[in-house]
Amino acid sequence: MDQALYNLFIQEAHLLLGAEHEQSARLRELSEFVKTEELRMVFEQHALETEEQITRLEDILTTAGEHVEGEIPAAMDGLIDDAELVSDQDLEIQARDIAVATAARKMEHYEIGCYQSLIALADSLSLGEAAGSLRISLKEEEQADHRIAHELRRLSLDMTSRESQPAGLAELL
Repeated sequence: MDQALYNLFIQEAHLLLGAEHEQSARLRELSEFVKTEELRMVFEQHALETEEQITRLEDILTTAGEHVEGEIPAAMDGLIDDAELVSDQDLEIQARDIAVATAARKMEHYEIGCYQSLIALADSLSLGEAAGSLRISLKEEEQADHRIAHELRRLSLDMTSRESQPAGLAELL
């Protein structure tokens, strides 16, 4: 086994664990912040999935004889800063929910890329069990991204259709 590649695998697993811990906390905050019930439910469901993803990563690190702690990657810090900036804007409720969903998708895409890279490393190192666990988490991340994207489209279309209504009618809808 190539030690440098293995060390990179462990380092990336620690970083992804830190990202998942941070996202878990943020998803719970976002679920309380957004006003759209469907989007709130998506965030709450993914927060539960994220807890399982954390457990999988901890199991991988424990099996490797590593300490189980993660550091928050700088990239995730930046994405969280962007999400907080968006949530602090004075926007109409639906527009703010759209902005938060957009920020959440960016975080999902970061995690998807991390999982894909970690799976490639695990496959290269013949760490089949770890790769299998990571693939489960990757699928959950992709499904969460799909659910958030669906809500984002739905909210955007709803907001656009209200704005295209004749004056006065939009307020009635």
